[in-house]
Amino acid sequence: MSSVTATLHSDLPNPGDPLGPPGLSQLPAPGVRATKNRPGLAATAATLAGSIVAGVAFDVATFSAQIGVSSTVLVLVVVALLLGCRIVVNRSGQILLLGAATVAPWLMVRANATTTSINVTVILFAMVAAVALGTHRTAFSAHARAWIEPLGNLLMPAVTVWGFVWRGLAAVARRSGMTRLADGDRSRPVLRGLLLALPGVAFCAMLLASADSAFASLFGHFGDGAWVGHTIVAAIGATIFLMAAIAATTKVPDALVIERRRRHPAEAITLVGCYVALYSVFVISRLLSPPSTASATELSDAARTGFFQLVTVAGLTLMVLVWVRGRTDSTGALRWMIVAACALTLALVGIALHRLDSYRQRFGLTELRLSTTWFSWWLGLLFVLLAASTFMRLGRNRWSWVVAASALAWLSAWNVANTDARIAAANIERIPAKATSVSRDGFDSEFAMLLSDDAVPTIIEHFDRLPSNRQADFRSWICSGKQTAPTGRSWNAAVSAAADARRAFCEA
Repeated sequence: MSSVTATLHSDLPNPGDPLGPPGLSQLPAPGVRATKNRPGLAATAATLAGSIVAGVAFDVATFSAQIGVSSTVLVLVVVALLLGCRIVVNRSGQILLLGAATVAPWLMVRANATTTSINVTVILFAMVAAVALGTHRTAFSAHARAWIEPLGNLLMPAVTVWGFVWRGLAAVARRSGMTRLADGDRSRPVLRGLLLALPGVAFCAMLLASADSAFASLFGHFGDGAWVGHTIVAAIGATIFLMAAIAATTKVPDALVIERRRRHPAEAITLVGCYVALYSVFVISRLLSPPSTASATELSDAARTGFFQLVTVAGLTLMVLVWVRGRTDSTGALRWMIVAACALTLALVGIALHRLDSYRQRFGLTELRLSTTWFSWWLGLLFVLLAASTFMRLGRNRWSWVVAASALAWLSAWNVANTDARIAAANIERIPAKATSVSRDGFDSEFAMLLSDDAVPTIIEHFDRLPSNRQADFRSWICSGKQTAPTGRSWNAAVSAAADARRAFCEA
C-alpha cells in the first residue's frame, strides 16, 4: 500500500517546484516521458473550459446568416481566452492578439465584400502569427526563414491534441482526488479509446445520416437532429482552440536565425545614389516636358497604365532602402542619401496619384481606383517614416512594429471611410443636374447596382439626382433587397441601415 501511495505522490508536483508555462500543466501522463520531441504538455482546467466556450462561439458564428455580431464575438472571445487563460504569454503575441481584437468590431459594421475579406485576413494572420511565435520568440526579429519551423509547428498539434486533452483531464482528476481514474484504473484505457474514437465516429455518423434516410430518422427521436451538426461544429472549434494552445506554449528554437553581414557605408551610398540619380532624371524630365496634346481618352489610358508602374517602382525602392538601412551602420552621408531617395520616391507617388486622379475624373470612381489611391497614400507615409527613422535609433524589430501599426491605422481608416458609400456619392456627384440620361463614362448604373448595402442609404438619399431614364431600374433594385433588419447574432450595422432605408423609401 505504501508503494502505491509513493507512486501516486511521485506524479504530483512539490509545492516549491515550478509549474511550467502558464496556461499548461507540466504533469506528464503515467508512462509518458517528457522528451524534446514529445514534451507531454497537459491542458489546465481553464484551457479545457476555454475550449468548450470557444467551440460554442465557433458554432454560433458558423450557423449565423451572415458575418456580423457573432463573428465579432467569436474573435473577441478567442482573444480573451488566449490572454485570460494565459495561453499566449509572449509579449509580441499579445500585441498581435490585441490588434486582431481592434479589427474585429468592423465585422459587424461593414458589408462590403472586399473590406470584410481584408478584415478577416488581417484577423486570421494576427492570430496565427501570435500562436506561431511560441513562448519566447519576438515578431520581426528573426530572419524570414526562421518562420518556416514555427509555421510547421502549427500542424503538429493536430496529432498531439488528444494526448494534450487526456493529460489535462488526468491532472484535473488528480487535483480532484480521483486518483484511480487518473493513474491506472481499468476504465482509463476505455475512456481514452472513447476519446480517440469520438471525432471519427461522429464524422462517419454524419455521412451515414446523409446517405440513408432510415438511419437519419433515428436522430429524429432526439429532436430535429440539428443538435448533431451543432455538436460537430462546436467540437471542431474546440479542437482548433486546443491546437492553438499547444502551439502557443511551445518553445520554438531560434536555430534558423542567421547573422547578417554588414555592408560597407560606401557600398550602401553607391547603391542608394544610383536610385537617387535615376529618379532625379525622371522628375526633371516630367517638370520640363511640354503639355501633352493627346485626347482625353488617350491621357486617361496612359494615366491608368503609368500608375501601376510608378507604384511598383516605389514599392521596390522601399524594400531596397529598408534592406540598406538594416545592413549598414548609419553615417551622415548615408542618412541624407536615404532621405533624398525617400523624397524623390514621394515625388513618384505624387505623380502616380495625379495620373490616377485624371483617370478617375474621366471614368468615375471604383473600388479598385479608391483602394489603389488609399494604398498610395499609405506607401507615401512609409517613406516619411523611413526617412524619419534614419535619425532615430529604431532597430529592425521596432521599425517593423511601426509599419504594422501604420497598416492597422490604414485598415481602420479604410473601414471608417465606408468605401461603397463614398464611391456612390462621388459618381452621383458627376451627374449633371436634372439629367435625363447619362453615358456609361458619366455614370455607370450597372456598376452602382453592384455596390453593397454600405452604399444603399447614400443612393436613396441622392435618388433625385439619378438619370430619369434609370430611376425605375434603381427603384426596382432597391425595393428587391431586404427590408427587414437582421437581429441577434446576424446583426450588421450596414445591413440594418440599408434595410431601414429601403423600407422607408419603398413605403413612401
